[in-house]
Amino acid sequence: MVIAIINYTKNSLPCDNYLNYSNVINSLIQEYSNSTFVFVSEDIFLQNFPPTNNVIKEGLPKSKVVKQIFYKTRLKSILKKHQVEIVLNFGNYFKHPTLKVIAFLQNIPKPKSEKQLLTAVQIIVNTNSIQKEIIEKNSLFESKVRVIYPTVSEHFKSLNTTAKEQVKDGYADGRFYFLLNSDGIKDNQLINVLKAFSQFKKWQKTNMKLIIANRLTNLSTELMDKMNTYKYKDDIVLAQNIPDEKYALLLGASYCFLHLSNLQNNVLPLIEAIKTNTTIISHDMESNKEIAGKAAIYINSDSISEMSNQLQSIYKDEILRGKLIKETISHSEKYDLNNSVKQFWDIITSVSQE
Repeated sequence: MVIAIINYTKNSLPCDNYLNYSNVINSLIQEYSNSTFVFVSEDIFLQNFPPTNNVIKEGLPKSKVVKQIFYKTRLKSILKKHQVEIVLNFGNYFKHPTLKVIAFLQNIPKPKSEKQLLTAVQIIVNTNSIQKEIIEKNSLFESKVRVIYPTVSEHFKSLNTTAKEQVKDGYADGRFYFLLNSDGIKDNQLINVLKAFSQFKKWQKTNMKLIIANRLTNLSTELMDKMNTYKYKDDIVLAQNIPDEKYALLLGASYCFLHLSNLQNNVLPLIEAIKTNTTIISHDMESNKEIAGKAAIYINSDSISEMSNQLQSIYKDEILRGKLIKETISHSEKYDLNNSVKQFWDIITSVSQE
């Protein structure tokens, strides 16, 4: 079987849904060596694959304009050249007159794109709440939309006490710290975090730090300027463009992880935190609750007082923190890579036989 994986994006980053399932794709390539995988993506992401005989790499042009022309014209000829049978499409939906396309959605489709999207043989989303909303808007999607939860790499695991101390020594001068992933949140949301952290520091008189980490996007110049005048700037640590393996260590050693994105599809950071058995404070929304359940405290991330109150609760109440950590341990089994790989392959083989 020849399967194309299209990781098309309008910028230099992979689309969110590819990040959700990249570990599954890597496992499929390794486990099903009799199949050929044609990967169409940015060169930087093609480099992540180890040398293997069953992967064909087709790079995208760097120019945004040329890339869009490529996507509309040359892509079809590439699929024909490699005799592709099934397309796994991440990002912008790719309609093909003869090939079977499995679409991976990161957002609720807009009305103008629903008709085109209905030509997909299957549609994959990352939570039941997104699936429910899509079907409620258009019942024609009911037989097409499937849920497969995101998976994380083997780097995301619980750390022992010695490993945690080493991470704290390396990043936080040996102190406890809160960790915020700034990918997927806006400047005003991050400013709210700084204000809540100020209240926390004022009330608790603690030497705890706040580490702001990102893997995809740098902080804006305007935000960096404001942070330079922040009262507690010496207790802020920036970890920008950090690789997964180092981010996993930061997450596993953190006192509490702040997941404050209000994007419905941005649940991968929650699963990463669950896998490392880290305490979580998350934005209160249906998709986050579906993923973390009782393993997180939920807040309105626009409320500075609510955020600072929960930072204090986590800091003062070790019994509460212990309960949350136990919940992450029980939740961790739910997000199993092998199960997701099986789900993927079952869908692919089912579609190929239609």
